[in-house]
Amino acid sequence: MGLYLYLASALWVYPGTEGEPGGPGDAFYWFFALLPILVIYLIVNSIALVAIVRRMRTTGKKTPLLIWLVVVLLWLSTVVYDHHRAFRVINAEYSLRVYQPAVGSSAIVTATA
Repeated sequence: MGLYLYLASALWVYPGTEGEPGGPGDAFYWFFALLPILVIYLIVNSIALVAIVRRMRTTGKKTPLLIWLVVVLLWLSTVVYDHHRAFRVINAEYSLRVYQPAVGSSAIVTATA
C-alpha cells in the first residue's frame, strides 16, 4: 500500500494549485505503473482468500478471514485516498467564455461559402 501511494503521489494535485487547470495527471502512468500493482495485489489477495476459506472449512477459525477483510478495507481506503488527492476540480474562472449577444440586440449572422 505504501508503494502504491508513493507512486500515485506523482499524480496528485500540487499544494497551492487547487482549482487550476492542468497538473500532473497522466493516464499512461496510471495504467502502466499503478494498475499493475493493484492487479498483482488483487491476485495475491484472491489466492489468500481461497486458502483462508479452505483452511476455515477444516479448522473453523474465522480470525484469518477477519484479518483478510481488514486488509481489503485498507486497500479500499488507500484507493479512495488516492482518488481524493488526485481529483482536480477546476474553478469557473478558467472556463471558456462564449459570446452571447445581449437580450434585445440584433446579432446578424452571415454565412459564407
